[in-house]
Amino acid sequence: MKLTASLAAVLRHGLWGNLLLALVYLISAQLVRTLLAAQGQIALIWPPSGIALAVLLLAGNRYWPGILAGALATSLWLAGSQALTGLLIACGALLEALYCAWWLRRQTDFSVKFEQLNDFRHLIMAALVGTLISAGFGNLALLIEPHPAHDRLGLSLLQWWQGNLLGVLLFTPLILVWRQSPWRDWFRSGRMRILEWGTFMLLTFLVGQIVYVGWWSEIFAPIAQSYWSLLFLIWAAVRFGRHGVLLMLAINGAQGLLGVSQGSGYFADDLARTGLMNLSFSYLLATLTGIALSLVTHERNQVERSLSDQAELADGIIQSLPGMFYMLDESNRLLRANRRLLEETGHEAHQLIDASIDRLLAPEAREQTMNSLQQARSRGEIQGETLLLRHDGKSLPYFFYARHCLLAGQPRLLGLAYDISERKQMEEALRSSEQLFQSAINGAGDVVWDWDVATHRISHSARWNQLLGYAEDVPANEIGNWDERIHPDDLEAARKNNAALFDGKTETTMMEIRLRDRDGQWKWILSRGMVMQRDERGLPLRIAGTLTDISQIKEQQQQLERIAHFDSLTGVPNRFLLNTRLRQTLGAARPHGSLIAISYLDLDGFKEINDTHGHDVGDSMLVAITQRLRRVLRECDTLARIGGDEFVILMAELENETACHVLLERLLSAVAAPVRLNDLKLQVSASIGVTLHPTDASDADQLLRHADQAMYRAKQTGKNRYCIYGAGEIN
Repeated sequence: MKLTASLAAVLRHGLWGNLLLALVYLISAQLVRTLLAAQGQIALIWPPSGIALAVLLLAGNRYWPGILAGALATSLWLAGSQALTGLLIACGALLEALYCAWWLRRQTDFSVKFEQLNDFRHLIMAALVGTLISAGFGNLALLIEPHPAHDRLGLSLLQWWQGNLLGVLLFTPLILVWRQSPWRDWFRSGRMRILEWGTFMLLTFLVGQIVYVGWWSEIFAPIAQSYWSLLFLIWAAVRFGRHGVLLMLAINGAQGLLGVSQGSGYFADDLARTGLMNLSFSYLLATLTGIALSLVTHERNQVERSLSDQAELADGIIQSLPGMFYMLDESNRLLRANRRLLEETGHEAHQLIDASIDRLLAPEAREQTMNSLQQARSRGEIQGETLLLRHDGKSLPYFFYARHCLLAGQPRLLGLAYDISERKQMEEALRSSEQLFQSAINGAGDVVWDWDVATHRISHSARWNQLLGYAEDVPANEIGNWDERIHPDDLEAARKNNAALFDGKTETTMMEIRLRDRDGQWKWILSRGMVMQRDERGLPLRIAGTLTDISQIKEQQQQLERIAHFDSLTGVPNRFLLNTRLRQTLGAARPHGSLIAISYLDLDGFKEINDTHGHDVGDSMLVAITQRLRRVLRECDTLARIGGDEFVILMAELENETACHVLLERLLSAVAAPVRLNDLKLQVSASIGVTLHPTDASDADQLLRHADQAMYRAKQTGKNRYCIYGAGEIN
């Protein structure tokens, strides 16, 4: 790694970098002519081509003089060519590298990290044409200068092209991939991994020597075949990835040419029979197969690692929740639970997972709780109390919350449950006697209050001061009663609850209210009350109850709702909430024929930023773009993120199509403006597809598809623009 960094530093200094590149080009060419070019033939593989392209991709086109100088020195000094001939060959080598680098940079999904199969496909396409350029210049040079190959220019052109093609397809990926050392990943599993690596390298070398060089030919000659290497290609791709495959191909290539030069091994007579065409074709197939297989394996491993990280994160969040977490399907089967649920119920995971949740409910609470869960599916959420049945047969009271949502397209109930045994015991103590009531006041975790209706005096336990953020010694008259601190929106409901107690319609009450604490913040409180004594007319004389701080529960409910409806990175609605709002907007607009626009927005050039600067910069870029879009849109519009760099904008209450065009132009301008992130100045654009309702009278799903089709047309016609879908066609 230090050597790579040092070389990169040298390359950044123009003159020395070009001189170093020319020297590397010349040395690699000499090594090829000495070791890899069989008996004066054009080399089976030409590494300088791959080296030159890798330098241009990593360091830029400013190093073209180094390529030209290296290729010219190789032709004049090593090959002994005439000046004009050498210049033609050098120009061909330079044009090959420049063309391939230019073509690859035009591909928006190509990355120099060389981690995707698409990267290899683009490299092949560039190399097929680029190497043909250099081969054409080389054969033109042979026509100018007397050369033994004049009578076989067709074969010479093919050999030249194949040598350069193999050089690009092997050595460019070799440099791009081996910039990052694989040793830590390979050997982090310990001694067995090191042993496997040593075994692999030893067997690769031995089998290569047997097949290509002809070791122990008297034993293996009748059975040694070139396809033996296929087994090791698969081994390298699966266990050692791109680094292992490229290293093995380099070793096998050298062994193949060594065997040809010595007249031994599987391709011993290939030079005389085909001019190395069989060896070249065999090695080309091995290169294509091996690199493609390693990239497919690498992509699969990345996906598996990402899924594993996401699953681990989700499990960590679930396990850290303070209550019992549960997830149910439509049949009320328990699909997932945290450790707290298993510990508090005394069950093992295999006893509960995929079993009906009713086995955890006490018989007397089973029907009511199952009905409540069903109501959650129709209302969206529910909360209440139930009795859970432990494994030992003991039932305990629990407060539970359940919310209905879609996960991976499947309806699920997510919820939390909390043991309220202590609170229930305190409430029972209030009913039993004054003495127990006083004990509850002294030891309760909740606020216990006692209302003397006749004197209008309300007394609270010491927890009242703590709940509102006051010191214990602050007098009650300085704090005030709950009705002085209640949220204005909750006041009417609280009065109705009290009226029901006074009118004798109920003996108990339970409601959720918000109280203002000492710092002016609102706290969610669960208030319970019970009439303890009435006069002869049935009017309450004394009412007692508890106040429970449920702010944390409310926060968790909001988190569950946000997870289900909003994008975690940008904070805008996700696909699920977008579908809901789209159907609501369509339902409200149809009776009046109101104009609605559904816009599908995709960022142009975002992938390059993500690949070049990393996911953290990419995420910051998405957040910045989202904030700009929200500032452009109106309050009645909806902005939703439905994918990596894909957004949908729902524009409601449009006066006419002109208003829609104005908004679309503002969106394009907002996205196209440069974004500054620390010392980076980044810029993307947007391609937007739009469909208008009721002009496009399709349903919600079809409208989104039409907008998506229009967006792709915008990309195809130049990007940084919008296209409108209408009358079955894209305008």
